[in-house]
Amino acid sequence: MRVHVQFQRRSITIGIFCVVFTIGTIIIICIISKDSVVAGDSKGIEFTIDHPSGSSPSGSTESASRMPISENKTSGLDVSTPGSGDTTPVQRLPLFINDTPLANGRYRDGIHRSTYPSGHVHSEEIWRNGNREGHAVYYDDATGNKLSEGNYLGGYMEGEWATYSANGAITEKGMYKQNIRCGWWTFWNWEGLVDSEKSGFYENNRRVH
Repeated sequence: MRVHVQFQRRSITIGIFCVVFTIGTIIIICIISKDSVVAGDSKGIEFTIDHPSGSSPSGSTESASRMPISENKTSGLDVSTPGSGDTTPVQRLPLFINDTPLANGRYRDGIHRSTYPSGHVHSEEIWRNGNREGHAVYYDDATGNKLSEGNYLGGYMEGEWATYSANGAITEKGMYKQNIRCGWWTFWNWEGLVDSEKSGFYENNRRVH
């Protein structure tokens, strides 16, 4: 009889231990899984897009979206600090759609997206302190392909720019310095071949060799 009681007590103890061990294992797995999801999205940063009053057709606010530093999936724009070489992500950028310019013809700070009458996206730009800053993209109405893209610094085209045909084929690529072509530029003809007559080294918008 005594042996039977001891066996029952031991069985109960083992049962309790198994239950506690199982619950603990489940909790640990849940914690690890949650951390893995966050860590696995290493390309993105958490940010909030504000839709200022009257700027969004729906009046909605997109919050806590996830966006790679080099590609804004909501707007197609680089959200690193523009022009400075600093890759620190901008945490909050207001998004303006077909915004009305201010009295001086410039726009409010933020991401500005304009559209064609068809509703297709025409351009996406970042404005800061009354000037275009950072990466900008311009699109074709019919195909939606990029027509040109490059960087602005203080309102000037600065750094590498590229131009494309409506079907998406690259037509020219080179460097700008305050809206002036400089350095090496490459041009392609309609067959996709390099145009040796136009391609070359440029100074002050003129090919020198």
